[in-house]
Amino acid sequence: MKGNRTWIVVEDEPSLRQMLTAMLLYWDVVPLVFADGNQAMSWIETAVEGLSDDDLPELALLDIRLPGPHGHEIAERLRHNPKTADMTLIMMTAYRIDAIEQEQIEKMAKPDLLIKKPLPMPDAMKNMIDKARDARLSA
Repeated sequence: MKGNRTWIVVEDEPSLRQMLTAMLLYWDVVPLVFADGNQAMSWIETAVEGLSDDDLPELALLDIRLPGPHGHEIAERLRHNPKTADMTLIMMTAYRIDAIEQEQIEKMAKPDLLIKKPLPMPDAMKNMIDKARDARLSA
Protein backbone atom coordinates (compact mmCIF):
# COMPACT_ATOMS: atom_id res chain seq x y z
CA MET A 1 0.00 0.00 0.00
CA LYS A 2 1.25 3.45 -0.83
CA GLY A 3 2.50 5.72 1.95
CA ASN A 4 0.02 8.54 1.47
CA ARG A 5 -3.73 8.79 1.13
CA THR A 6 -4.16 10.91 -1.99
CA TRP A 7 -7.05 10.33 -4.37
CA ILE A 8 -7.64 11.92 -7.76
CA VAL A 9 -11.05 13.49 -8.38
CA VAL A 10 -12.00 14.42 -11.96
CA GLU A 11 -15.47 15.99 -11.96
CA ASP A 12 -16.72 18.88 -14.10
CA GLU A 13 -19.82 19.74 -12.04
CA PRO A 14 -18.60 22.37 -9.50
CA SER A 15 -21.03 21.49 -6.68
CA LEU A 16 -20.30 17.76 -6.97
CA ARG A 17 -16.57 18.45 -7.17
CA GLN A 18 -16.82 20.46 -3.93
CA MET A 19 -18.88 17.73 -2.24
CA LEU A 20 -16.39 15.02 -3.24
CA THR A 21 -13.50 17.16 -2.03
CA ALA A 22 -15.21 17.68 1.32
CA MET A 23 -15.94 13.95 1.65
CA LEU A 24 -12.33 13.04 0.97
CA LEU A 25 -11.06 15.55 3.50
CA TYR A 26 -13.51 14.13 6.06
CA TRP A 27 -12.12 10.65 5.31
CA ASP A 28 -8.54 11.97 5.88
CA VAL A 29 -7.75 11.66 2.17
CA VAL A 30 -5.87 14.38 0.29
CA PRO A 31 -7.86 15.27 -2.85
CA LEU A 32 -6.03 15.98 -6.10
CA VAL A 33 -8.84 17.68 -8.00
CA PHE A 34 -9.31 18.37 -11.71
CA ALA A 35 -12.30 20.11 -13.32
CA ASP A 36 -11.97 18.49 -16.74
CA GLY A 37 -10.26 15.75 -18.67
CA ASN A 38 -7.62 18.06 -20.14
CA GLN A 39 -6.33 19.03 -16.68
CA ALA A 40 -6.21 15.39 -15.58
CA MET A 41 -4.39 14.23 -18.73
CA SER A 42 -1.89 17.07 -18.43
CA TRP A 43 -1.14 16.03 -14.84
CA ILE A 44 -0.69 12.41 -15.90
CA GLU A 45 1.70 13.41 -18.68
CA THR A 46 3.81 15.83 -16.63
CA ALA A 47 3.65 14.80 -12.97
CA VAL A 48 3.34 11.02 -12.76
CA GLU A 49 6.84 10.20 -13.98
CA GLY A 50 8.40 12.52 -11.39
CA LEU A 51 6.55 11.03 -8.44
CA SER A 52 7.88 8.26 -6.23
CA ASP A 53 5.67 5.26 -5.56
CA ASP A 54 4.90 6.65 -2.11
CA ASP A 55 3.70 9.94 -3.61
CA LEU A 56 1.40 8.48 -6.26
CA PRO A 57 -2.34 8.70 -5.62
CA GLU A 58 -3.82 5.37 -4.58
CA LEU A 59 -7.24 5.86 -6.19
CA ALA A 60 -9.04 7.91 -8.85
CA LEU A 61 -12.70 8.97 -8.91
CA LEU A 62 -13.46 9.75 -12.54
CA ASP A 63 -16.62 11.19 -14.03
CA ILE A 64 -17.26 9.44 -17.33
CA ARG A 65 -18.54 12.40 -19.35
CA LEU A 66 -16.20 15.38 -19.08
CA PRO A 67 -15.05 18.30 -21.19
CA GLY A 68 -11.91 17.13 -22.98
CA PRO A 69 -10.96 13.49 -22.62
CA HIS A 70 -13.68 11.44 -20.92
CA GLY A 71 -13.16 9.53 -17.70
CA HIS A 72 -12.67 6.19 -19.39
CA GLU A 73 -9.96 7.72 -21.61
CA ILE A 74 -8.20 9.07 -18.51
CA ALA A 75 -8.54 5.65 -16.88
CA GLU A 76 -7.10 3.98 -19.97
CA ARG A 77 -4.07 6.28 -19.78
CA LEU A 78 -3.63 5.47 -16.09
CA ARG A 79 -3.90 1.72 -16.80
CA HIS A 80 -1.26 1.95 -19.56
CA ASN A 81 1.27 3.83 -17.40
CA PRO A 82 3.35 1.32 -15.41
CA LYS A 83 3.44 3.66 -12.40
CA THR A 84 -0.37 3.92 -12.19
CA ALA A 85 -1.49 0.65 -13.78
CA ASP A 86 -2.58 -0.85 -10.45
CA MET A 87 -4.38 2.25 -9.16
CA THR A 88 -7.97 1.67 -8.03
CA LEU A 89 -10.25 3.34 -10.59
CA ILE A 90 -13.81 4.32 -9.74
CA MET A 91 -15.99 5.58 -12.60
CA MET A 92 -19.02 7.79 -11.94
CA THR A 93 -21.88 8.78 -14.23
CA ALA A 94 -25.29 10.40 -14.17
CA TYR A 95 -26.09 9.08 -17.63
CA ARG A 96 -27.67 5.82 -18.70
CA ILE A 97 -25.01 3.62 -20.23
CA ASP A 98 -26.08 1.16 -22.91
CA ALA A 99 -24.45 -2.26 -23.31
CA ILE A 100 -22.12 -1.13 -26.09
CA GLU A 101 -20.84 1.85 -24.11
CA GLN A 102 -20.51 -0.32 -20.98
CA GLU A 103 -18.38 -2.80 -22.94
CA GLN A 104 -16.22 0.03 -24.33
CA ILE A 105 -15.68 1.48 -20.84
CA GLU A 106 -14.81 -1.94 -19.40
CA LYS A 107 -12.34 -2.62 -22.22
CA MET A 108 -10.65 0.81 -22.12
CA ALA A 109 -10.76 1.72 -18.44
CA LYS A 110 -10.93 -1.60 -16.62
CA PRO A 111 -12.67 0.17 -13.72
CA ASP A 112 -12.85 -1.40 -10.31
CA LEU A 113 -16.28 0.09 -9.70
CA LEU A 114 -18.95 2.06 -11.54
CA ILE A 115 -21.09 4.33 -9.37
CA LYS A 116 -24.30 5.85 -10.70
CA LYS A 117 -25.25 9.42 -9.81
CA PRO A 118 -26.81 10.69 -7.72
CA LEU A 119 -24.01 9.36 -5.57
CA PRO A 120 -24.85 7.21 -2.56
CA MET A 121 -24.76 8.61 0.95
CA PRO A 122 -21.15 9.15 2.12
CA ASP A 123 -20.95 6.08 4.39
CA ALA A 124 -22.36 3.79 1.70
CA MET A 125 -20.06 5.30 -0.91
CA LYS A 126 -17.04 4.86 1.35
CA ASN A 127 -17.94 1.20 1.89
CA MET A 128 -18.28 0.64 -1.87
CA ILE A 129 -14.94 2.32 -2.55
CA ASP A 130 -13.19 0.45 0.27
CA LYS A 131 -14.43 -2.90 -1.09
CA ALA A 132 -13.22 -2.05 -4.60
CA ARG A 133 -9.86 -0.83 -3.26
CA ASP A 134 -9.42 -3.92 -1.07
CA ALA A 135 -10.23 -6.20 -4.02
CA ARG A 136 -7.64 -4.36 -6.18
CA LEU A 137 -4.99 -4.58 -3.43
CA SER A 138 -5.55 -8.29 -2.86
CA ALA A 139 -5.52 -9.17 -6.59
